[in-house]
Amino acid sequence: MAFLFLSLFSFLLSLQSSVQLQCAPKKVQAAIGGSFTLVCNYETKPFLFSKKYWCLGESRSTCEILMDTDGFTKRELKGRIQIHDARKKGLFVVMRDLRLADTGHYWVGIDKIYSDLMSPISITVSEVAVSQPRLRFLGPLSGTCWGRPLTVWCASDQGTNVHYGWYRAGGVQVIPQGVMTHLQLHCGVVRDSEQYYCEARNSVSSERSRSVSVLLLRPAEEDCVYILTVEGEHQYDCWDRLRTSTALPQDTTEARSFVNQSTAVNHTEELGVFIKARYGIPVWYEVLRWLLMASLLTSLCLVHRCQRSMPKSQRNLRQQLVLAYCADKV
Repeated sequence: MAFLFLSLFSFLLSLQSSVQLQCAPKKVQAAIGGSFTLVCNYETKPFLFSKKYWCLGESRSTCEILMDTDGFTKRELKGRIQIHDARKKGLFVVMRDLRLADTGHYWVGIDKIYSDLMSPISITVSEVAVSQPRLRFLGPLSGTCWGRPLTVWCASDQGTNVHYGWYRAGGVQVIPQGVMTHLQLHCGVVRDSEQYYCEARNSVSSERSRSVSVLLLRPAEEDCVYILTVEGEHQYDCWDRLRTSTALPQDTTEARSFVNQSTAVNHTEELGVFIKARYGIPVWYEVLRWLLMASLLTSLCLVHRCQRSMPKSQRNLRQQLVLAYCADKV
């Protein structure tokens, strides 16, 4: 009987509190670093000069007061929380720079003889979901044509407490999850044509980046040749021109036939790849050298034809002049 009486008394008190003090929203969903404002209306006539407070705890009778309208604020929360009594305009509670530890049950209270007026508030703070990671190359892509190392950087524009990891196609982890992850590619690592992707993850969600395809043209320990392709983007070649990824074979065995380690293939573009990777000589220099040699041979042929077309008397006179000049010099 006593238990029933106490329950009924508590219900009447809560009903009276809900009439005299109303706050909204009752449930707050916010992300880390965010903020919220709580608006409460109360009967100003009996409680105009009563102390109002913000309290944390499961129970109204044991909750811890974090701040009140008399000027008290818990030291570690200063600058992050604020309570303002605008009287007839309402009571305002503000929390900023929210953290995961701020999740919990709170109360807005007003001092009252025998039993305070209290309104429960539930606050849930969660991580910000990650966005699809962006890829950035730290260094020129064309450097891979000379076997130079390349770093691929991965980062999401949105998300809190994000960890990144690199994987090969098929889910094989290459680099363990870390706050900042870079994929290092060089001749010692690139042993075959394969695909990689970066994954961003936190407690709320996970996202994968676009895949990075590594097309190995010539395997070697120091002067290998490989090309990177980002999914959905154009592919460069070792002439520093753009072309679509379909212009090159995707099969590893067929890709290796593009460039042979000891002899260059006959195709013009593959010959350019071999020359630049093997000797560091630009292809345009080789073309210019052959053009100059062809011009010289053409000039010699024209001179020879002109000499043959001259009359015999003029040729004999020219030879005598040359012999006389040589004798004079001697």
